[in-house]
Amino acid sequence: MKRRQLLGVAALGALQTGCTAAEFLAGLSKVAQGSQYLQSAISVAQAGADAFFRRHPSMDRETAVATALRVARQSAASLDAALATAESLHEGDLSAAREEALNAWAALKSVLDEFGIPQATPPEGGAENTSAPEPEPFELPERDKVEALLSS
Repeated sequence: MKRRQLLGVAALGALQTGCTAAEFLAGLSKVAQGSQYLQSAISVAQAGADAFFRRHPSMDRETAVATALRVARQSAASLDAALATAESLHEGDLSAAREEALNAWAALKSVLDEFGIPQATPPEGGAENTSAPEPEPFELPERDKVEALLSS
């Protein structure tokens, strides 16, 4: 039954976009892979922030990062939901969810960069837990790279 439903969605999507069913499914697959990449990047950001705050605790900064992480995860989940119900690669819900996810990622990356978390830069005058290991620097993709991966 699932195969028949998938083929039906592909046929409908192909009719709406003017591409073949195979092209529609390939495009949908590419966006889904980009969504998985985004979710992995969010997980890396979470792990990096956790390590940073174990060494350099700051309630205000941790709250700001936690809020940005929550918004990024929610927008990634909304993108997955839009992908699951997409009948077109260019339909409004999918395009809006993709843009929301990109904006949330950019906001998260901006907050992390502002606090020097990816570079593992200790805050000036902040608390330091010397019993925790030094955080390691890590890299996060820029918005344009994520955007390219989320394009069909």
